[in-house]
Amino acid sequence: MNNLLFTFNSVAPTFFIILIGAILKRTGMLTEDYVKRSSLIIFRITLPALIFVKMVTREGASGLDPKMILLFLGVSTAVFGVTWLTAWRLMGTTPSVGALVQGSFRSNIAIVSLPILYNMLGDAGVVTGVILLAAAMPVYNILSVVVLASTGDHRQHIGAWQIVVTILKNPLIIAVAVGALVGWLALPLPRVLVATTEGLAQLTFPLALLGIGASLKGETLRTKATAAMTATVIKLVLLPLAVMIPAYLAGLRGENLAVLFVVSGAPTAVASFIMAKAMDSDGDLAAGIVFLATVCSALTLSAGILVLRSMGQL
Repeated sequence: MNNLLFTFNSVAPTFFIILIGAILKRTGMLTEDYVKRSSLIIFRITLPALIFVKMVTREGASGLDPKMILLFLGVSTAVFGVTWLTAWRLMGTTPSVGALVQGSFRSNIAIVSLPILYNMLGDAGVVTGVILLAAAMPVYNILSVVVLASTGDHRQHIGAWQIVVTILKNPLIIAVAVGALVGWLALPLPRVLVATTEGLAQLTFPLALLGIGASLKGETLRTKATAAMTATVIKLVLLPLAVMIPAYLAGLRGENLAVLFVVSGAPTAVASFIMAKAMDSDGDLAAGIVFLATVCSALTLSAGILVLRSMGQL
């Protein structure tokens, strides 16, 4: 009973807020314009503020095992490659391939994993999650651009320099770099700046989770159900297993193991839909994957956390 209660308290708040967002959208209190504008605010202001604060303080980051980063990125890249090869053999180079592949490996760390980690482990869990997010963002962007540019309706030839510039202009990457530098140099910050940044950071989770709920649309699954289910199974079941088994064999235990599961087992990132639309891929399939993975992850994340708790890892 204690394990069930711990699991419920860790996962339920995140998905309840997503559910509230969906309800508010249906009642008309939230609109498409809200989702669009709040997403920009989160991406450009509140999430960078959260990342900056955590990178500056980095309390609890000393327990981070470097193997976590290597395992997570290595397995994610391997899943990306295997999924693309398999989809290419079965489906050719249609736009649906790019959307399916991206939906199979790209985790929604910032919006789903971090709130769950906070509920489970407090600030220390968030800091570790932020460091994994910082490591994953460049890899996610590079792999996504490559597969979408290669399979979109209008094949795009994007050079390495364009990818580098896109990554360097990302507000989250900038926040990571500036926060890490300030933290490393131990620069004193004005109290008003710290208080303002922390206030903005606190807006991130509720705004983002409400936005996810408001943007979920099940209608897109009607004609894309098989492909969406395939990507969802890979993302929520196969990818976490492929990460956790070698992680456990490599000696990772306790909170590090739990963080690795929550990050690898997160649903598909909403950014995958945005990139698919922007690069002439299958936007409907991408949206369907985000919807299905987000809904199903409430069960898969709960099951995984319950197993870890029962094993004495939490």
